[in-house]
Amino acid sequence: MKVTRKFPEHTFVNFLFVLILIVLFGCAKSTQVPSTKLIRLKTVEYGRINEEISIIVETVEPGVKIKSVTVSSDGSVQKLSIPSSHPYIISWKPTKPGKYTVEVTGYSLITGQEYRETKTVFIYDTSGPIIEYMRLIPPRPYKNEDVLLQIKVGGRNPLVKLVVEGAVSKDLEIPSGVSYIPLGVFSEERDYTVSVAAKVPDSDDATTITFRPTQRDAEPPRILINTDLFYPQNMSTIPVEFRIEDNVGLKSYELYFDGALKEKRDINGKVFNWTYVVTDVQNGPHTVGVVAYDDSGNIFSSSKTFYVGAAGVAFKIQVQPESPEAGQTVLIVAVPMEQIGDVLSKIVYFVDGKKIAEYPNEEISEVRLYTPWVAEEGEHNITVYVEAGGGKRAGLANTTIFVPDRTPPKLVRIKVNGVEIQRDAVNYIIPGEVKFEVEVEDPGKISTSDRPRLLLREDEFSYYYRDLSMYVSEIMEAERRVIFTVQTTIAPGTYKLEVKGVKDKTGNTLNVEGYTIVAR
Repeated sequence: MKVTRKFPEHTFVNFLFVLILIVLFGCAKSTQVPSTKLIRLKTVEYGRINEEISIIVETVEPGVKIKSVTVSSDGSVQKLSIPSSHPYIISWKPTKPGKYTVEVTGYSLITGQEYRETKTVFIYDTSGPIIEYMRLIPPRPYKNEDVLLQIKVGGRNPLVKLVVEGAVSKDLEIPSGVSYIPLGVFSEERDYTVSVAAKVPDSDDATTITFRPTQRDAEPPRILINTDLFYPQNMSTIPVEFRIEDNVGLKSYELYFDGALKEKRDINGKVFNWTYVVTDVQNGPHTVGVVAYDDSGNIFSSSKTFYVGAAGVAFKIQVQPESPEAGQTVLIVAVPMEQIGDVLSKIVYFVDGKKIAEYPNEEISEVRLYTPWVAEEGEHNITVYVEAGGGKRAGLANTTIFVPDRTPPKLVRIKVNGVEIQRDAVNYIIPGEVKFEVEVEDPGKISTSDRPRLLLREDEFSYYYRDLSMYVSEIMEAERRVIFTVQTTIAPGTYKLEVKGVKDKTGNTLNVEGYTIVAR
């Protein structure tokens, strides 16, 4: 009798299910990244050029094979030979200083998984670093302003350790060459000392700098010009007396005659008096002007006009209406104070030293004792010059009017390192030391005692990367156009630029936004 044994159907199904689990588990295990490192890399953190360094490579489990050992720096890669015995002890003799990356790659013969280990090694030149110079930016810091330390470290080492102690404590790694270290803001008027040491193993160089922040002088110099209004014709010399005063200290001045530079001189002290002698002066109106600078960088200018001729014609100036608004057309009227027997042959009208009208001209043949002018906000000096009797008699009169200033200054341009940048555009600059120039204008004159702020904010941060007070670097058109300047250092990145607090003489304020710069 033949006996046939049957397996139950459910037993075969269970067997297949277990087999599938084993296969899935095996596949998952072969692709999973191990949680423990199977390669160990040991070497020194610091080394010297031309001295051998040991690199020790160990495998933790059997079946791990080392594929390569390399050292790399600044884009160059050197492949090292792997010995046959375990642990693998490899000798490497660096010939150049620098920051090196030692990298070991290997893989498992069982799973095929690749492993990688890296270490950083600093190789130094035994000659050590040299601090060639160290200085502050700005050289004479002011209270509550950012201070930078500019330092140049020489030597063959591309990287050195810099330790800053004293008023500021920092421990950082810098490249050889010129570096800029932010020291922060100092709010007290007292002596601060900063000690700096540049170090590599077995060698260092150190130096110290002391400084005292002072309150910034926001008051510009004062200028007095002493000259007569009229001088007889054909005078061989005309002496003009000047006096410049400043509450802190004077630095220099420039003297102009009829727009031409005649003197440029460095001075010191709080008061300076001198006399400038004008020679070979022709008949007619002439202007002398002075631009004065103080030790804090404040600038002020002043000018005065006089007339050289035979006899004066007396008259006064009226402005109608007397209290105009900005944009309103007014009449400037010359009112004779005497009976002019001679026929007027010429009349010229000036506003703030600029000629706005002259009669007769190509279109008008008569001498008009009035001329229209569209009033601009601010204080304005009006001058009228007349000639009579074919130029034998002449006269000059001045008056000042004030037009209410109700609008803020206008931005002319912003320059970064001498290149104008554009609003609502990406402007590329080179990282490092950067000079910002902000040029503004206002008919009512720019306030040079109120210092605007230049702010930089990185794209991804809510706080400001730089908040800098700007100073006056140039005054033009009797303070109606001014350039504010500041210097700082910028690291690579994308920044939003803002300018706040540009004010006119009345206090109207201009704030500027919408500029983007990329330092790279």
